[in-house]
Parts: sequence; structure tokens; C-alpha cells
Amino acid sequence: MITKFIEATNVECGGMNWGKFMLGRFTADEWKRRSAVDERVQLNARGWTPEHILVMDLQTGEGAIFKPGGSPKHDLDKHKVWVCPLFEPFLKWLYTQDLSDFEKLPALVNIPDPTSALAGYRREGTGQLKPGRRYRMRNVKWPVIRPSEGVHPLSGDPVRAVFYEWENGSVSGFGDWDKLEAQLGTNEIEELPDAELANA
Repeated sequence: MITKFIEATNVECGGMNWGKFMLGRFTADEWKRRSAVDERVQLNARGWTPEHILVMDLQTGEGAIFKPGGSPKHDLDKHKVWVCPLFEPFLKWLYTQDLSDFEKLPALVNIPDPTSALAGYRREGTGQLKPGRRYRMRNVKWPVIRPSEGVHPLSGDPVRAVFYEWENGSVSGFGDWDKLEAQLGTNEIEELPDAELANA
């Protein structure tokens, strides 16, 4: 793995925090490695792309693989890692950078936000869809959203799918699991109580 250590502070703008991070990118040889079980290319089979990078918090020892360009807040909430106070603003800065060559990135980043904290914290995360339960958009009766988990019959990999049940009894489409979990975390969708399931 190709790595780069970057520190971040917000002291110059009146803050008090100091973040220590490590970026990681898989090497060309690692992209070629195949699974010892199904012989598929390991990283590609897991859905990773060359655009994904590992970001580790060297203070807390936790991190995750991110795809720069999205929402730093939503990405961190999804992974629910223990982070230092500067992880989210650092990730926000990182998402705006050219990451094609880690060596061109600075060793120190000055975060222009004085917001500080005395300790790190675990991200609360978004809500989590529960297979077998039913959900729907707030104030909208149909469709009912039904998440499901299973195993792919050929590869044996875990599979997650989201189906939509309509008033006429039909079932359609495959929803975006991660997007729906983000909406659950912001209360855009709600889980149906057991009393409503029979009438849904």
C-alpha cells in the first residue's frame, strides 16, 4: 500500500486541535491479487476502485475506505468510526484535492475553522435498515420499502437489496441501500410499527 502521513491543525485561526492522519492507496500488485476462495480479483470483487482511498486517524487507530467527492459528513456517519475533532474538516479538505499523487500533498494542513473539542468521539452514524422490516417515506403511504439480505447463489457473496411494495400488491425495483440508510438517519424515512405492518 502507498501511504502518506498528513497532520492538520486549526491553531492559526484560534482553535486548539491537532489531527494526525494516514492516507493509503492500494498498489498495482495489490490490484492483481486474487481470492484464495473464488479466484476473483480481490479488490474489484469487493467493489473498490482506484478512486477509493484509506484514511486512518493515527490518534484513535480507526479509519475507513472513502471515495472522495461525496459528502464527508455522510461518509463518516456511514462508517461510525472513532475520530479526532478534525477528522471531518480534514476529510472535507481532502475531498477537494488532486489525489493522483500523494507526494504532492502537504505534510501539514491548516484547517480554517476554530471549532475545537477536548477529546475525540465516535460518529453516531446513520440509521440502519433491518432486513425483514418495512419502511416508508414520511407522510407517504406507498410504496412500502422492504430491505432484504441473502447470499449470491454463484459467488456466495452477501447480497443486500431493497424492494418496493405497491398498493396493488406488486413489487418492483431495487433501491439504493446506502442512500436509504442515510435517509433513515435524517428521518426522511421511518420504520413501520408492527401494528401498521398488517395494514401496509
